[in-house]
Amino acid sequence: MLGICKGHQFLNVLMGGSLYQDLSLREKTSLQHMQKRKRSYLTHGVEVVEETRLASTLGAGKLETNSMHHQAVKKLGQGLKASAYAADGMIEALEDEEGLIMGIQWHPESLIDSAPAMNRLFSFFNGHCLRMKCR
Repeated sequence: MLGICKGHQFLNVLMGGSLYQDLSLREKTSLQHMQKRKRSYLTHGVEVVEETRLASTLGAGKLETNSMHHQAVKKLGQGLKASAYAADGMIEALEDEEGLIMGIQWHPESLIDSAPAMNRLFSFFNGHCLRMKCR
């Protein structure tokens, strides 16, 4: 499963995690996660965690993304681990150990021209689905 934005949040809740219902209610200061510019604009960076499937797909380290959400993962669901964080500590990507779940808080489908590397997420997902079908 690949969850994007609300899908990322839904997968976390499905696995028993929780959400910040609105980032304005968070005790810590948050970045601007609801960008006002076009969806294709890269608005803030995320740090991709080494040795995750996301890192094997997009590379570990800093990655620029768009951001259009007011809710976010608070507590990770059972069996999930964070695979990317924003500078304010928000979990921007998650995945499971089995390789069946990946959630991305940003919108890679809107970045095909401004950040073409995001297309690798869809290639990875398609290839993974094809391999799973063959089992």
